[in-house]
Amino acid sequence: GRIGPDALLRDMYAVAGERQWAGFDAYRAMVARMPLMWPIWPLLWLWPIPTIGRRIYRRVADTRSCSVGTPWVEQGMSPGRVGQASCLPNSAATDGRQDACPTQANDGDLGRGQAAMVVGAALIAGMIGYGVPAVVRGWPFACYPTFGYLYEEPVWDEIAVEAIDADGGRRRLPAEVFLSELRPARRVWLVKAIVRTTDPALRAKRLEAMLNFGGGPESIMPRPAALEFFEEQVSTIPEDRDQPPLSRKLLHRLELE
Repeated sequence: GRIGPDALLRDMYAVAGERQWAGFDAYRAMVARMPLMWPIWPLLWLWPIPTIGRRIYRRVADTRSCSVGTPWVEQGMSPGRVGQASCLPNSAATDGRQDACPTQANDGDLGRGQAAMVVGAALIAGMIGYGVPAVVRGWPFACYPTFGYLYEEPVWDEIAVEAIDADGGRRRLPAEVFLSELRPARRVWLVKAIVRTTDPALRAKRLEAMLNFGGGPESIMPRPAALEFFEEQVSTIPEDRDQPPLSRKLLHRLELE
């Protein structure tokens, strides 16, 4: 229906066909038609956001200091009561117009937003459920990257493997021997998990499993008499790429003969 001039002076309206929205509901209707705003549109249906939004809008709208007309004079209202004016019934309109009161969205609008409200609530619950315990590897949600840490020193943990020959000679094995099938990100997490393992027996099993993942000791030629696994801290500064490790600690020795 037609929106009267008094209602337009009191509230902002959005109109689509025969449907009308006023105030906060008008803003929400416009957000639904803006693709860039779609991520926040479901949130506008979640309680208590509509209640808070309508109260904030009402307060702002009722305290506007500008005026674009004086339609209240015809109905005997004072300018200070425009925002609090009571609605006149249709029978009281002298020019045949419809009620000049703003058409607020009724409870039926919530029914039309049920799907958006459910999806939005599920997304928020999922993000909170995975975010609080900082689940960085999960499905269907994952908190990655977290950006929740800073490196105080430009160092990184690596696992180095050295082959010990029967004559006592040592050979440093390239990482590709036992981590060739892993992408860099997975390799980083695997190394961290092994280095942080405090149980020596469990750590030894994980180191040997890592070696077997790359083909096992049989893939190392010539076959060594033993393998030693070291935790090394290396500098991440590009200029230090070819420098020896900052620290080195033996994690496990695997006898092959």
